Amino acid sequence: MSKLRVAACLLLLGTTIAVAAAAKNNSTMMCVGLDVGTKFNMPTPDIVDNGSPSRNPVKVNNDTSILIIYTTYPEGATAAYRLQDVVASSTSLTNVVASTTHKNETAVSETVFQFICNTAGVALVNVTMAMTGCENQYFIIEKLCGQPDQSRKGFAVGSAPGRADIVTDGIVHSDYQLANPFLIPSSLDNTTLYLSMANHEEQKILSPIVVCDETIVKAQINSKLAAGGVVTSVSQPFEIFWNCHAPGKALVSISFHLPGYHSVELDMVKDCTPPVVETAESGMSAWFKFVIVIGCVGGAFALAYAYRYHSGFRGKEAIPFHEQFYACFDWAKSFSATARGYRPQAQDEFDDVESPTTAAEAELAPTRYGTI
Repeated sequence: MSKLRVAACLLLLGTTIAVAAAAKNNSTMMCVGLDVGTKFNMPTPDIVDNGSPSRNPVKVNNDTSILIIYTTYPEGATAAYRLQDVVASSTSLTNVVASTTHKNETAVSETVFQFICNTAGVALVNVTMAMTGCENQYFIIEKLCGQPDQSRKGFAVGSAPGRADIVTDGIVHSDYQLANPFLIPSSLDNTTLYLSMANHEEQKILSPIVVCDETIVKAQINSKLAAGGVVTSVSQPFEIFWNCHAPGKALVSISFHLPGYHSVELDMVKDCTPPVVETAESGMSAWFKFVIVIGCVGGAFALAYAYRYHSGFRGKEAIPFHEQFYACFDWAKSFSATARGYRPQAQDEFDDVESPTTAAEAELAPTRYGTI
């Protein structure tokens, strides 16, 4: 009888332990207290709510390459994210990177997902939260990679670092379009553009293409982006060297191909006209031309005079256009005489004093009127 009691007690104890373990394991599997959402402190998290994952994918539009999610962990639980692109990455996504930081001293972390698109399309990213102290969690990110007929928002090209005075949000300014191309003066041998993305985003770019009239000028690219790469929020220089080998103006077209978006094309005109430089030879040439002109005019005048003299004219009659010449001379003489006879109106008492006309008056003048 005592043996039966001992066996019953052992059976009851084993059942109790098993139920407790199952309950504990069930609480661990449920991951109660785990919240994951796209906004901080969401009342109802849209990814994982109290350990229950959502069946809807997290959608990321084509106008952004960043997704931020916030995770609140239950006590004693942490997670490491593992990513897997379930669509061929060579056609949609080039890369996905996740980095997690703790937002504060509480059990809340902030995870930033960065997407780099390769071509237009939709990419599904399967995310695994490898938990410790809790059941693994799974959710899906649906990334829309661009629209070929849309401009890339945030893509900028400027004439200086941090500027967007040439291209803003993937749209070319009017000064760099074919209807009104930007003129690069002949004094410049190189042009530097600066490429960047706004809002800390990234954008893949294929190898840029520069097309110009090579009978006038040849272009050479000097940039880390010459073979393509990734444009970030840090301005990256794109330098072009111009090698003019013929005079004239050449139309230049620069194309930046952004996978998944409308290409950006800049139009410029490179002036290869040699600058005019004043030299000693050019100065002598101008003086020589002046002497030739004077000689020709003088020679024509001498020939006309000889002809009139041979025709019987003498004195001033032999001078060509003598009537007009002497008319001008007489007018100049009369004008000079008038100018000499002009006397301004008196300005003080001494201006009204008449000059002495006799020797006696001249002798008395200093004492009579005072010495000025």
